[in-house]
Amino acid sequence: MPDARDSLELQNAVYETIREGLEADAFGKWAVVSNERLVGVYDSNREASEVALKLAVDGACLVKRIGYVVELEQAGIRVRHTPVRR
Repeated sequence: MPDARDSLELQNAVYETIREGLEADAFGKWAVVSNERLVGVYDSNREASEVALKLAVDGACLVKRIGYVVELEQAGIRVRHTPVRR
């Protein structure tokens, strides 16, 4: 059975296969990917997180802001979502 990290990497790989279409249609919204499929697209992180929490009991669930890259600063432990137009 894959561990949580492997499962999350798999969900991210699924997201990457549909990323371009999502960025074109729903830039700035929030995507939820679970069980190797797109569960839905939501207007807010809160909505997406609520759905993900319900699904998380069955495995890893990815919540990602469409078109944004997460930047981490190690020293200050600061997280920034930076928009990226490709």
